[in-house]
Amino acid sequence: MTPIIYSKNNCGPCNMLKLALREEGIAYEERNISTSEAFLNELMELGYQSVPIVLVDGKVVANGFEPWKVKEAMQHG
Repeated sequence: MTPIIYSKNNCGPCNMLKLALREEGIAYEERNISTSEAFLNELMELGYQSVPIVLVDGKVVANGFEPWKVKEAMQHG
């Protein structure tokens, strides 16, 4: 189970979240909405317009800089 992070270029909270997850040893898949209209559409279909948004097993587990929620979801997933 790999978390999916929706992010965009020059996003401080996105960069901080990715760094925090790397420091915890959590690998993730990044979906950059700045470089992919398809990823932006996916994010909007989830009902969000801001990033970072993190999915674990298809469920939104974090909205913003919330690395503890991602870690918890990974442990209980």
